[in-house]
Amino acid sequence: MIRKMNLDLLIPRLLILCSIGLVVVFSIVDLGYSQQWTDYKNEVDSIFRTMEELNFKVGELHKDYTQNKTSSEEAILRMKPLIEEYRNLETVAEELVCPIEWKNFHDDSLEVIKLTVESAEEISLYFETEDKVHEDKSLSLVRLAVEKFQQLITLIPDDNSPPVILDISRIPSSPIERQPLELKVNATDIQTGVVKVFLNYSVNDGEWRIIGMRLDEGSNWNGIWVGSIPAQPPDNNVRYEIVVADAAGNVVRSSTQSYDLINPLNTIPILLAVSIIAVIILIRYRRRIIRKNSSN
Repeated sequence: MIRKMNLDLLIPRLLILCSIGLVVVFSIVDLGYSQQWTDYKNEVDSIFRTMEELNFKVGELHKDYTQNKTSSEEAILRMKPLIEEYRNLETVAEELVCPIEWKNFHDDSLEVIKLTVESAEEISLYFETEDKVHEDKSLSLVRLAVEKFQQLITLIPDDNSPPVILDISRIPSSPIERQPLELKVNATDIQTGVVKVFLNYSVNDGEWRIIGMRLDEGSNWNGIWVGSIPAQPPDNNVRYEIVVADAAGNVVRSSTQSYDLINPLNTIPILLAVSIIAVIILIRYRRRIIRKNSSN
C-alpha cells in the first residue's frame, strides 16, 4: 500500500531551513578583534549549517519512505548516522561559551536545536514502528522549533554601539598629480553589521563631495571597504574623511586627513641639487684619500 506523504511535516522542515539561514545571516556577529565573539560566531554558524544539511537529508528520506521508494529497513539504516550527527551537534552547542549579551538568544537557540533533534528521533521511531503517533509528534516538535525561531529575532540585543574603524590606508601613500588615490578602510560592527561606508573629500577647502565605498574583502561585520578619490591637478590640497554606518543607524566618522599633490617635475631640481652635492662630497673625499696616500 502506498503511504500518503505528509506535506504538513515537510513544509515546517523547509521553514526551519529558511529560518536557520536567516539567523546565520542577520543575528550572529563577527568582531575581528574579540576572540570570544569570533569563536562563538564560527561555532554557531557551523552548527546551524550542519543541522540545515541534516534536516534536508531527513526531509528527503521521509519523502522517499512515504512514497514507497525506501523500505523501513533501509530508512532505519540511513537514519542511524543522521541521529548520531544530530546528537553530536547538540553536545557541541551545549558546550559553547556565549558572550553575556547574547545569553537569551543562545538559550533559545539551544532549545531549537533540542527540539529539532527530538523531532528527528521521532521520525526514526516512525520508520521502525510505522506508528503515526511518532510522525505526528515529530510534526509537533518541528512546529515548536519554527515558533522558537520566529522569536529569536526579539532576543537580539539592541545595537547602540557605533561601528569601529580599525585602519585606513591609501595607495599610493604619497599621491602625485593626475593620479587617483585608492583608500582601503577596515571597518567592523559588533551586532547589526556595517551597511554603508562613505568617502568624503574636499579640494582646496572647497565643497565636500561624497563617494560610496564598496565591500572588497571580508563581511559586513568585519571587512575591507574600497573607494577612490579622482585624479586632481598639481599643487592642490585634498582633505578627506571616512563615514561608516551600521544597520541600526549608528554612525562613526574618522578624523580628517589631507595630502598635497606632488608634481614630479618639481622634484627634479631638488634631486639634481642633491646629486651634485653628493658628487662634490665624493670627489673631495677621494682627493683626501689620494693626498694621504701620497704623504705616506
